[in-house]
Amino acid sequence: MKTTKKQKKNNSENNLKKLMRELRKYFPKDTYTIYYEKLFNMIVVKYEDVYEYFRIDIELNKYGKPEAVTITKGDLTEEIMSPGSCHYCFHSCSFFDVEAEQCKYTYEEFDKILDEWVKVLYESPTIKIEKTFITMDCNVDIPHQHFYKAYSITYRQYASAKTISALSEIFDVLVSLVRK
Repeated sequence: MKTTKKQKKNNSENNLKKLMRELRKYFPKDTYTIYYEKLFNMIVVKYEDVYEYFRIDIELNKYGKPEAVTITKGDLTEEIMSPGSCHYCFHSCSFFDVEAEQCKYTYEEFDKILDEWVKVLYESPTIKIEKTFITMDCNVDIPHQHFYKAYSITYRQYASAKTISALSEIFDVLVSLVRK
């Protein structure tokens, strides 16, 4: 008996709902936000406070099963300054040019700093660990973004909710093993 498109869609939707229920067991509602991004066909688990950023992107195949998981964790006290993220550049700022009475920090310098920070620390066919950055929108004065140092782990295999939870729990250990 051949499976129809409607049955495949229902199976995919059922798998998606089941995975989201299972994830909720490991990532409680009072702490984590879990939602589905239809455009990218992925589930997102997210936690954020003033000090920490934590996000899990679960890429789904056409059957609603996870095929890759990326966990990103950033320390919001570790900002990578950009020319647009400085709210007030005054004489006390090391980037302030007294003669020109303006900030002397350029996007070229910022790009160099990002290039030095971002790198793959370890990669195999199933796992990749890298130094990366996250961006946070800010609307103080004019809308702009802040950049923060982060690490990410991508696991490229099927992963159950339990496996995803375990990866998030050993995240710091895995990163510390390859940190340079």
